[in-house]
Amino acid sequence: MRMLTTLTRITSGEAYVNGYDVKKEGLMVRRSIGLVPDISNLYEELTVEENLKFTADLYDAPRENVDRLIKEFNLPAKRKFGKLSSGFKRRVTIAAALVHEPEILFLDEPTNGLDVHSAKALRALIRELNKRGHDYFPYHPQYG
Repeated sequence: MRMLTTLTRITSGEAYVNGYDVKKEGLMVRRSIGLVPDISNLYEELTVEENLKFTADLYDAPRENVDRLIKEFNLPAKRKFGKLSSGFKRRVTIAAALVHEPEILFLDEPTNGLDVHSAKALRALIRELNKRGHDYFPYHPQYG
């Protein structure tokens, strides 16, 4: 997974993600994917909204995507990321990976460290995202 997401160089052979050569077109690979690492890469001292806006700015994504994701994932926009439960942290991390509307989403152990209820809700959310494919997904009360 680290090679496919361009975090580690490919040592031999070839790999393509979304039609892009991972060795030669790393930037295009990164623009077309979202990555949810097993340990969050967001800033503990920033609010949910600030983290999502920062990520949107990195990808030149419209700020409207931040507002939409906050509503659709029912996220506490003004709360500091570091103060959230592990379930909410995973949801925010997934939202950050989706802020630029990637075609492919890589999830590294998305339910790791979650309680049973949060893990079930997250798996349901992932199934729903998968069903919708390239369509943008509206907030669903089942996940709130």
